Amino acid sequence: MAILMGCTLPSLDTQEIPTPITTGSEEAGKPFDASARADMILRSSDMVDFFVLEGLLRVVSPVFETMITSGSVDGNGMKVVSVTESSHTLRHLLLILYHLADTPDIDDGKLYFLIGETGKKYALQFVESRLRTSLRSSLFMTSQPLRAFAIAMKFGWMEEARLAAVNAHGRFIQDMKYCSELEGITGTDLFRLLEHGFKCVDAVDEMITSSCQSHNISAYYVVEGMKGFTALRRIQEVYKSRPRGSAIKEDTGLDLAIQHRNNFDCGKTSYYTSKSTGNYHQLRRLLADRIDETVMKEGHLSN
Repeated sequence: MAILMGCTLPSLDTQEIPTPITTGSEEAGKPFDASARADMILRSSDMVDFFVLEGLLRVVSPVFETMITSGSVDGNGMKVVSVTESSHTLRHLLLILYHLADTPDIDDGKLYFLIGETGKKYALQFVESRLRTSLRSSLFMTSQPLRAFAIAMKFGWMEEARLAAVNAHGRFIQDMKYCSELEGITGTDLFRLLEHGFKCVDAVDEMITSSCQSHNISAYYVVEGMKGFTALRRIQEVYKSRPRGSAIKEDTGLDLAIQHRNNFDCGKTSYYTSKSTGNYHQLRRLLADRIDETVMKEGHLSN
């Protein structure tokens, strides 16, 4: 034993119990805290430790499997894998992986983007599937179609992007407001939205023209029954600015135009001439339905 100022120093071969390395990290909240059934740690970019099951991560993601193989070990012998995601994003992702959350909160567009990007980064196909299902059933599709379009285009979900585009066509362009999700897409993506709108207008125009020429499709009787160049011009103005049935149903200008329906005479007896003006509303709904059917048949967004 070495003696120094009356104190006994331990010899170099004295057995010591290893002490955990201090990392400055903090423990995640339940269900990913230290009491969880776990055999490894995922450490977020803001130094929060999530206690998780190694086997689960290896099964659901080939990327995680590679990262786990090259991960380090902490002072307690538990594997630690550091990731670049924040604890906020990582927690939501793990809740989905553990089937503890059906869908992320789409109302938080930024979080939705982060979860989508993280799912893509770690090749988590079923996370992407859940996100797509969540988007399709979300009120975003109808209440905020431009945001839904931006989200879908960001991740290359072309069918969801097309559905959002169809809903966006029911809005005036000047009424569409900026949303942060637009930062994640390109000018080319926005051009695809406009181009699809032009294609829908052409499709509706062709449908009405061919219907009037054939005389045997409901759209012919709708336009003919409304009577008047004024009404027809107004119908064209409406669908060329907003190629959706809702635009026809909501337009007050069409109500005024229909009052002049008797100014139109193409030399044919209208199928609905003798009907009351109450039929006008039925005709309007029929035309709106035909327009929506036509627009929904329009093909995918261009690549």
